[in-house]
Amino acid sequence: MTDAGWYVAQVQMGREQCTCNAMRNVCKDTMTDNGVPLLEECFSPTHVHRLKYEGKWCDAEEFLLSGYVVVTTNLCTGIPSHGYA
Repeated sequence: MTDAGWYVAQVQMGREQCTCNAMRNVCKDTMTDNGVPLLEECFSPTHVHRLKYEGKWCDAEEFLLSGYVVVTTNLCTGIPSHGYA
């Protein structure tokens, strides 16, 4: 466990997953000065609920915070701020 801070970044709505994937790819091999990975976690929280569609119950997954991603990092200024989508 590290002293990582949690940050919320606003992204284009509907591009949350693409942005998280791109951030992971850009930061995957980058370490901070103390040897900790720059990007510890990047996600957009979702929840699953049940909907009745054509008489059948289906699971539907939706973003809790549409247009936002959550990033955990030790060094917020080290993460590039553009070019993910």
